[in-house]
Amino acid sequence: MFEKIFTKIQEKNDLIKVIGIWGKDGLELERVNFNDETNSDLDMTGAQIADIMSKINELSFDHDKSYFNLEKGELSIFILSLTSDYFIIVLYEKGLILGKLIFYLKLYWQDLITSL
Repeated sequence: MFEKIFTKIQEKNDLIKVIGIWGKDGLELERVNFNDETNSDLDMTGAQIADIMSKINELSFDHDKSYFNLEKGELSIFILSLTSDYFIIVLYEKGLILGKLIFYLKLYWQDLITSL
């Protein structure tokens, strides 16, 4: 469902390892791994982030302008709220230009929302 969109974004940002969409209920909607070596437990992480995103929604944040970037070592996690019910997680390697990632996510924003 989202694989073509994820692939277009990853082609422009080749340091992306994983892209996925989760519901704020903690359930993964879809995820694509672009690197077989990436061994990340995004199932549990996605569920934990969903809990945080739900709490942030209660603070009346504007969901289409809310994002977080967590950096640790060579890998980082970018979390962007898509709607009041869904968010996207991007796991990427150090060196990725964050502004470029955000540009392409916004470029395909409507495609992502329409596919939900």
